[in-house]
Amino acid sequence: MLRKMTQVKKVGHAGTLDPFASGVLIVAVGKAFTRQISHWMNTPKTYQVRCVLGIQTDTLDAFGKINSMQPITVTQQQVLDVLPQFVGEQWQTPPIFSAKKIEGKKLYDYARKGEEVAIAPHLVTVHELRLLNFFQHEFPIIDLEIKCSKGTYVRSLIRDIAAKLGTVGYAKNLIRTAIGDVTLSRSVSLSDADSIRQSFFTLA
Repeated sequence: MLRKMTQVKKVGHAGTLDPFASGVLIVAVGKAFTRQISHWMNTPKTYQVRCVLGIQTDTLDAFGKINSMQPITVTQQQVLDVLPQFVGEQWQTPPIFSAKKIEGKKLYDYARKGEEVAIAPHLVTVHELRLLNFFQHEFPIIDLEIKCSKGTYVRSLIRDIAAKLGTVGYAKNLIRTAIGDVTLSRSVSLSDADSIRQSFFTLA
């Protein structure tokens, strides 16, 4: 779409979003900018995520099939006590439904065929993690803000936080609010073609 709008063939982006997620995506148009993609890919990302505790899906998001339901009582203080344990460097296992490749094949291809595959954990860093909202319910809901390194799977983080709370969980929705200092408020909607063209030609 952006190639058509700008009439530039060399277009790239700095980090994918999960299909169920929305938010900031840095797109580089032209060689001068595509050369800078590696810098932005290595820049910390900030997310806001709504999590549901006591329910888990096979994809760890709202688009998957429910494979576990465990009504549970969790207090806000318990959540606050657990969150600091997930700040800093940590080993994280990616979700089976993800685009991460093993032996040249994406994990979700294995998952869709019902094939088992060993998924090695990788090192990620959570720079900041804070509770935004807590809603007591049969299946408690928590809203978190997360600032993390490249390669961090928020869905996996929610899974691991839920496990530490003695339950399961999934990410109901996810918004990437910033990549480095590029925030959602500074971004242009893909549907606003005129703004995109104007921004491109101003930069060019």
